[in-house]
Amino acid sequence: MTFLRSLCIAVSMYSRIPVPYGNWDKKEMRYSIGLFPAVGAVIGVMTWLCLWGMHRIAAEGMTDLPEVVILLASTLIAAILPVLVTGGIHVDGFMDTSDAFHSWAEQGKKLQILSDPHIGAFSVISLMILAAFWVSAVAVVAGSGDSRYFGVFALEYVLARALSGLAAVLFKNARGEGTLWAFTDFGEEARRTNLALLCAIGFAAAVGMILLKPVAGGAAVIISVLAWVSYKRRAYKELGGITGDLEGWFLCRCEVFAACALAVVCICVG
Repeated sequence: MTFLRSLCIAVSMYSRIPVPYGNWDKKEMRYSIGLFPAVGAVIGVMTWLCLWGMHRIAAEGMTDLPEVVILLASTLIAAILPVLVTGGIHVDGFMDTSDAFHSWAEQGKKLQILSDPHIGAFSVISLMILAAFWVSAVAVVAGSGDSRYFGVFALEYVLARALSGLAAVLFKNARGEGTLWAFTDFGEEARRTNLALLCAIGFAAAVGMILLKPVAGGAAVIISVLAWVSYKRRAYKELGGITGDLEGWFLCRCEVFAACALAVVCICVG
């Protein structure tokens, strides 16, 4: 029952999906970070159904609309689905972190910027660049018309959240307090269980991606892992550890980098 409640809390915290979660008791939260990838699974299923369904509509001539219109619609829907499901919580972290990193201030000041509810010019610029790469990559994947590419793309949401969860459990917390700390500040038993869950889910997602499309899936997995390694190095260098905002920053970048790798392979290999 604790796992079910932890799952409900994870889904409630990291998405806008309505779930019954009751009281956020500390005991019931202890496995939530390990079940965080479940949110990615929901996004992945919805994305795959969107891309596959829109492709079938175009391929079977179920509408008089030009194929380019169907492609544009599927691209835009697939691109904004993660934001619709999560409520943009990770995008908010990406923007706050972008402002902090581009401030070139000392570590303490950067942590203050992360807590500032206002946004700066660098966060807007960074988001615009990220969104441009994201939409372009999604357009290539959607235009491939290959359900296996759709599957690799969908599984990336799970892999990225598994890596994010592993970072939350393994990396040093920059503040030693806050929301992220509340989801990871448990005993050794809970830590081992969360690590086992995240490793198993991440490994299964990575294997699935590679089996569906060996080259494209392998490229996406490698890029995701490299993004994770780079994330730790920069977080420790800039802030002395990670925060909840940095988790959002990593998640957005990881998904975009993997999507771009997938798109490049799709264009070059087909």
